[in-house]
Amino acid sequence: MGSMGGSNTLESSEDTTGKGGCQKLKLQYRFEPGDSSLSGKLQCLDSLLSCVFQSSPNTRDRVVIVSNFTQTLDIIQGLCDYRCWKLLRLDGTTNTSCRQQLVDHFNNALGDELVFLLSSKAGGIGLNLIGANRLVLFDPDWNPAIDAQAMARVWREGQHKPVIIYRLLTTGSIEEKIYQRQVMKGEVAATIEGHTDSGIASKRSGQHFSREELQELFTLRLDTLCDTSDLLAYSKVPIFEDWKDYSRNVEDLALKDAIHDGTITFVHQNQEK
Repeated sequence: MGSMGGSNTLESSEDTTGKGGCQKLKLQYRFEPGDSSLSGKLQCLDSLLSCVFQSSPNTRDRVVIVSNFTQTLDIIQGLCDYRCWKLLRLDGTTNTSCRQQLVDHFNNALGDELVFLLSSKAGGIGLNLIGANRLVLFDPDWNPAIDAQAMARVWREGQHKPVIIYRLLTTGSIEEKIYQRQVMKGEVAATIEGHTDSGIASKRSGQHFSREELQELFTLRLDTLCDTSDLLAYSKVPIFEDWKDYSRNVEDLALKDAIHDGTITFVHQNQEK
């Protein structure tokens, strides 16, 4: 879906999104659409959000965007500022006394905010953001529990709308390798519980990476639509049957738009009732 690169302009601006006197000075990235230095994931995010907010003015769909890095949130905040999408933000620098105010304000739909920017490790296990019915997990964590917790922010008791979660991975990059290791950990856990005969996990059963595995981890693959699908097909594990490319069969208009733009090359779909 593209690669990170180039430089961005930093500017200092007043963040007035905090409620109840919770205001602070933030550094923002100036977003300039069409800049070749932008990552494919940021272009994909721009396409997704633009379609969501244009196609759902009546249903008022709102989005939580989760990242492991505050600098990434700075860049996404620059995108939102450029598009005039009002937002709230909660990260490690947010005053503890302000956090629940931000969450309550967003969940009660008291303002015009369409986006809630969230640092994955700043919310704690009890953070409930049912004011949004869509969530974008912008980058993966080595610990699958962190990602699972982040994705559950909007899918909680009290949610009355269908929930859509977008998980963005740059094809063939270390991000996809991180996700593959999450899949392996799940396979190992299932094997221990006796649910499956793991084929993918047995290839890397040691506690440490070998030199060859480290080299493979930092090797960028440009010849694939989805490295994870290729790996699972090669390993012939049972979960491969669930790894079909749904990019031609998606119903979500925002996802269709991003696929049409070419920023998404493969769609793995997981439906929960």
